[in-house]
Amino acid sequence: MDLLERARKYEKEKEVEITKEERPVFHLSPRVGWLNDPNGFSYFAGEFHLYYQYYPYDVRWNSMHWGHWSSKDLVHWEFQKAAIAPEEAYESGCFSGTCLTEEGKEPLFFYTAHKEEKDETMQSRIVETQCIASYRDGELVKFRGNPVLSEKALPEGFLPADFRDPKVWKEGETYHVLTVGRGKDGLGAVLHFQGKSPEALHFRDFFLKNEGNLGNMWECPDYFHLDGKRVLLLSLMGVKDLSAEFRNGYCGMAFLTEEGEDFSTEKKQPLDLGFDFYAPQTMEYRGRRILIGWMQAPETGNTAPFHSKWFGQMTFPRELRIVEGKLRQNPIPEIRRLYGKGKKESFVVKGGDSSYRDLGEYAFSTMDIRFRIHKEEESYCGFTLLFAVAEERDIRVSYDKDSGVFVVDRSHSPRSFSIPDRREVQMGRGRDATELRLLLDRFSFELFLDDGEKVFSGTMYEHPREAKGMLLRAEGARVEVESWEIKKSESMDS
Repeated sequence: MDLLERARKYEKEKEVEITKEERPVFHLSPRVGWLNDPNGFSYFAGEFHLYYQYYPYDVRWNSMHWGHWSSKDLVHWEFQKAAIAPEEAYESGCFSGTCLTEEGKEPLFFYTAHKEEKDETMQSRIVETQCIASYRDGELVKFRGNPVLSEKALPEGFLPADFRDPKVWKEGETYHVLTVGRGKDGLGAVLHFQGKSPEALHFRDFFLKNEGNLGNMWECPDYFHLDGKRVLLLSLMGVKDLSAEFRNGYCGMAFLTEEGEDFSTEKKQPLDLGFDFYAPQTMEYRGRRILIGWMQAPETGNTAPFHSKWFGQMTFPRELRIVEGKLRQNPIPEIRRLYGKGKKESFVVKGGDSSYRDLGEYAFSTMDIRFRIHKEEESYCGFTLLFAVAEERDIRVSYDKDSGVFVVDRSHSPRSFSIPDRREVQMGRGRDATELRLLLDRFSFELFLDDGEKVFSGTMYEHPREAKGMLLRAEGARVEVESWEIKKSESMDS
């Protein structure tokens, strides 16, 4: 039995051991085992497709396969069988990649073949090359001439051990591929290849180089045009800057520039200021740009709770816009298809009332809830919101008007491992209004501030599942709240 058939047999046997109650309600989780980066996010043959880095046999990272989901609407997803496995002589792992769709042609997938081997002196070494596969009759079929980009294609001084994550697109009759690479100085760069066919590519130039101010290695480039801007997404490794935008150590970053201008490491903004976000990938659909990211990070990847049957989630799909030169992210509007019961109201918290107000009537264990909290009286000095409350367990967010600091704190959520538990971001002093949106699922939360200007993602794998209490302290504020329960459709497998 080959490796792919073995994986398919295993996932089919083991998935029945995971009940729906043990999975997230509206965030994607692996069919079995381990999940990390999203791959091959695309639309073809009337369906959305999302592949992912996958190891079915354990809840720890290991020899990478590709898993696969499909969807008609981006919110109801079905598991498909494992897509590729590291079966060829040039690969011991099938790393991340992307998909190119063209009218009248088979979808084309680029991915990285990761190979651990011995050199002439029997010393271990890693070689990464770029490969292609095409989609035929529901299968990804690897090109017989793989790899199509080897270490011979690298610019001078770049190492084959860190040459991965191809992003493919086409302009006119020319194919373009971005990869990341690492030079002998230990710093990452985005390498740009092009050619008249996907099998005949050559190095063209550097899209962006690390000058030493953004960690060391980079990963998972994505590139697109949006609202008159060119946008490059990267995931940064080894960041030691402790300012808010880099606090993860491994963080997603967006670089924006005008059409016709080069990218610069100075023109950037963080994609997610929370605890768990990495390796985002986007796709274009009817003029919309949709993003999905891995809701974890390499530094906390091996923290699956004891007896876990699966580990790893994707963010809920986000629609991207550029407003006043900044990238904004919000949950796709299709989320409404998952709504159940709802409640909408406005109330005032009187000056002098510094107690917590019980918002249990608005709270669900899985929900989409929006707040607009704004000054009503002079006593207003900010707010504190506790959600997923059960006895002494909760997640809390707060804004202090005097300091201008917004805080996300999950230190009151139980966990078996030492992981980051607090984020502080300067939002500006004296703000009289804050818009806050929360997506809460069984094992995660996503917070969107001020129409998606800032986003915070976090996991909470060991939090009590019955925790759905909600408390708010907002002296002197008018509070507008709209809450919707999110329910899983029977047709949604994951």
